[in-house]
Amino acid sequence: MEKAKKLTDLTATLRRQHQAGRTVTANVVKLCDGGDGKKLAELLRVFNRMYRPHAAREDTVLFPAFHDLMGEKAYDELGDQFEAEEKKQLGNEGFEGAVAQVAKLEEQFGLSDLDQFTPR
Repeated sequence: MEKAKKLTDLTATLRRQHQAGRTVTANVVKLCDGGDGKKLAELLRVFNRMYRPHAAREDTVLFPAFHDLMGEKAYDELGDQFEAEEKKQLGNEGFEGAVAQVAKLEEQFGLSDLDQFTPR
């Protein structure tokens, strides 16, 4: 997007947020091994506050523009590359395996019932 001079401000902001997200994630991982629970909760809130609008902009603005810029064939090839990297990072089960692991953790921590988060 930057080389094509499209959405350069948005792309720069998203790139900064990716780096900030990596930093927050590293600190969350450190705190998961018996660290300060209040600090952990604050980091999770900070990440969530950034992530929601970040993901929304990627999904509604950046990715559609990226798709239009690349064309269908190149976009599909890129998807294949991402899937290969996903399996490299997450194992043969890929994203689906990671989702299953998260589901088990949610069950263990009493977070699996989505309706409990519905405002009454």
